[in-house]
Amino acid sequence: MKRFIYLLFSTLLVFGLLVGCSSEEETKSGGDSGSSDTQSDSSSSKVSTVKAKEVINKVAKDFDKLDGVTYKETVSGELENEGVKQTFSLNGEGKMSISPYKEQISGKSTFFGTELSYESYQDESYAYFRSKLDNKWKKQKAEPREWAKDLQDLAGYIDSEKKNNDFAKVTQNGSKYSFDLNLEKAKSDSVKDQIKDKAKSIIVEVLGDNKDFKIGDVRIEKYNVKLESDDKKPMLKKLITEFDVLLPQDSKLIKVHIKQEIEVKGKYDERIDIPSEATSAKEES
Repeated sequence: MKRFIYLLFSTLLVFGLLVGCSSEEETKSGGDSGSSDTQSDSSSSKVSTVKAKEVINKVAKDFDKLDGVTYKETVSGELENEGVKQTFSLNGEGKMSISPYKEQISGKSTFFGTELSYESYQDESYAYFRSKLDNKWKKQKAEPREWAKDLQDLAGYIDSEKKNNDFAKVTQNGSKYSFDLNLEKAKSDSVKDQIKDKAKSIIVEVLGDNKDFKIGDVRIEKYNVKLESDDKKPMLKKLITEFDVLLPQDSKLIKVHIKQEIEVKGKYDERIDIPSEATSAKEES
């Protein structure tokens, strides 16, 4: 899932913005991003873990049958350091071929008031990226994004804790399903670790993980996944992951709120060609 959008932001983020945020940004709210999505609708009904697992696996199986998809990705978030809040966002339109896996996405990002355009590709081994900042292609090892596997993992978490009524709260409203996972109540250390790793992979995708900004252990305060499928057939329409974490950083705790939304727009079965100037770029460690 790791894509290196963060190469865009590392110089902005790491050096001053994590250590000394401007007081002007302190007044920005940012923290209510997507809050309405995490609140249960009055018409929502509770769903058994058995049914939830069946729905998730069906959607994942149908998604895997596709040749490819076009999609929209939105990431919004807030980072708080010593009481000072900074907001960031990422908005892109993309297309993905599933077998063989290739992906293309372009869009704009806004980190702490600075807006940048970007373009990226990814195959089974590498991610290729350039921004309008320097317009130079960068290349780094990366793993394919596997939304079907993400869904199957979610079903696995719920199944592992199916006798634990305190772990997962699953509700349904039409074709929309909401999964609120309480990690503190999980009895399986494996489930706790897998969800932490999932959250960390999204953080790395957006904020990076390098010598100046190391993402070690994380403490998750909230983890919510929303799944929206098609009413007529269990086809994935939206996959929303939202969480609050505390990151240890230089003997301090940084609070991070992230919401990632993938909206599947339609099928895609054309060929994705990665530019030769991208694949021939020097690999970065």
